[in-house]
Amino acid sequence: RSISRYFRGADVVLESAKTPPMYPGGQLAFENYLRKSVNLSVPFARKCPPGIYTIMIRFHINQQGQIANLGAESGAGYGLEEEVMRCILTNKETWQPARNVNNETVSYATRQMVVFVVEKQDVSIRFKN
Repeated sequence: RSISRYFRGADVVLESAKTPPMYPGGQLAFENYLRKSVNLSVPFARKCPPGIYTIMIRFHINQQGQIANLGAESGAGYGLEEEVMRCILTNKETWQPARNVNNETVSYATRQMVVFVVEKQDVSIRFKN
């Protein structure tokens, strides 16, 4: 029986599951997608001073493997959160949804941390899980 039946068909979002959701190709493929897609000129266009900026984006992977309820949990500013959210939203890949102990697909809340390293004339990003 589905857990949703106890909530009258509402989409129940879990933060743990027997099998978490997976981007096609895995976490490294997702990070590579972001690495290729993030516009590294955004910090310069927004006059971001040199420094290390850690941002956290949260989102849900629903039972169909689609991204929903995207938002920033950090507040670094300079358009950094918005740029990563833009990239996540424009990705049309379908994730493998999470599965509970009964092997049913479930909605799952996840986060992606991205670290922007802004130098005087260069910007790079790296990832932490």
